[in-house]
Amino acid sequence: MAPVVEATEPVERERLFRCEHFRLSRLRGQSPFTVGASGVPSVLVSIEGAGQVEHGGAAYAIGKGDVFLLPAVLGACTFRPSTAVSVLELAIPE
Repeated sequence: MAPVVEATEPVERERLFRCEHFRLSRLRGQSPFTVGASGVPSVLVSIEGAGQVEHGGAAYAIGKGDVFLLPAVLGACTFRPSTAVSVLELAIPE
């Protein structure tokens, strides 16, 4: 299955896989973008670059090779790249 581009701004968001149990997207870019969603747990895997996940006034560093869990109670967070990034986002379908 070929990736499907779902958005190009503020970051390129590609759907890599989707089934009834989970969805997998790749996010690439240099501008801040949203990760996670209200009531949905997500896992981020940084495969290139570095940045910060911001929520509730706190910032958490994430770099190449890091895995980051976003619990469902957090809702949407901001990913603020410090370099060009490529991040996988794994979540259950909404």
